[in-house]
Amino acid sequence: MAAEAAQADARSVEEVRAVLDGFLRDGEPVMKVAAVIAWAPFDPQEPVRRIDLLVETLSDLAVRPRFEEI
Repeated sequence: MAAEAAQADARSVEEVRAVLDGFLRDGEPVMKVAAVIAWAPFDPQEPVRRIDLLVETLSDLAVRPRFEEI
């Protein structure tokens, strides 16, 4: 029973990672930032690796209103 639960957890984690990866590839800027933040519990270094994306998105004045909308 525990092995089945562990396998289900592993599949769930892989599914979440696939969704987040999709947002990082194809999502709008605000969703990319959200995906980076959501990825951190799985890999604490992900925000560090994505620092360029975070800085670019968070400093883009044209994107700022989208954060409020979403």
